Amino acid sequence: MSIAAMTWAFQQKLPPTQKLILLALADFANDSGSCWPGVRTVAEKAGVSRATLFRHLDSLEQLRLIQREERTRDNGSTTSNTYFLIMRPPSQIETPPVATVRPPEPSLEYNNNRRRPLTDIANDFAPTPETVAYCAKNRPDVNLEVFTLQFIESCGATGYQYRDWQRAFKAWVLKEGNPKNVTKFRKPQRPTTDEIRDAVGKAYAISEALGSRDLFGT
Repeated sequence: MSIAAMTWAFQQKLPPTQKLILLALADFANDSGSCWPGVRTVAEKAGVSRATLFRHLDSLEQLRLIQREERTRDNGSTTSNTYFLIMRPPSQIETPPVATVRPPEPSLEYNNNRRRPLTDIANDFAPTPETVAYCAKNRPDVNLEVFTLQFIESCGATGYQYRDWQRAFKAWVLKEGNPKNVTKFRKPQRPTTDEIRDAVGKAYAISEALGSRDLFGT
């Protein structure tokens, strides 16, 4: 499974069933966005019938989010298709060689963040899988679905503006109820890759809870 593919799939604004199918494919994909699960496997993972799966795969292909390629065995019989997730831009999903990666100087990173403009909260704001995993790890006592609604309403009503809304959400969650035993004595921990993967379903559930805000355009 590729975290880049899962994150990309989660960010697409789609009706719930189409997004579940795209997430199911992304769960099998490698970093290049390709996978070859069977039809039955994908249908079971997304919780849909084969007919529904085929219909939505056609739609995803028309939207240029996926591409299917038929595979055959040596004896000429067909096997499961290869699916390519069309993730754009490629620069956001390709991991450069470790030797070429140079972390930014702290001062430069800070200055770049300072140059980002303050913005109002977006109507379709929702915590990302990484943010959900971070909050679940450091504040498992907070109901994130309820808190997300409160966060959106509070920021919208009071006119709060931030440069980084995901980071602001994390800070609000950490301060919720002033948990001194959490924020004062224990440094927040970053989630692992496995924890982010496990948080994808929870993040999607939170997004569905915001359905009345037309999060997926449905």
